[in-house]
Amino acid sequence: MDGRVIIDCAGVGYCVSVPLAVLGQATPGQAVELHIHTGVREDDLALFGFDAFAALARVPWVVAGQAASASAMFAFFFRLQAVGGPVYLSQIGYVAAAVGLFSGTLFLGEQYQLLTWAGAAIIVAGVFITTRAQRQG
Repeated sequence: MDGRVIIDCAGVGYCVSVPLAVLGQATPGQAVELHIHTGVREDDLALFGFDAFAALARVPWVVAGQAASASAMFAFFFRLQAVGGPVYLSQIGYVAAAVGLFSGTLFLGEQYQLLTWAGAAIIVAGVFITTRAQRQG
């Protein structure tokens, strides 16, 4: 459910729909910082305000996990670039897709068709072939 607030900006009042959680934190005359989404339709112009990071404050471990995951990905990416060269590096997008396939199945219970798994197997085979060729060359 949404509430509405009037935001005074240089003497002009804007009616903004906000979540009730945001509405409960605001007091009249208090300065607030909201991210505003402008919804434009043929017959309507609506403003929606939200505190972009308020939901993340309730789950700091998710934020920390995402930061650690992104940091590790960059470290692996640059290590792959240094060790494997451009051919190896060009495969990173395919490898990420295959990892997402396995992660989605393992953690989210997703189900994929046989051809999708065959594609993942081809990706794994390509990485092994590239690795073997680089060791021989």
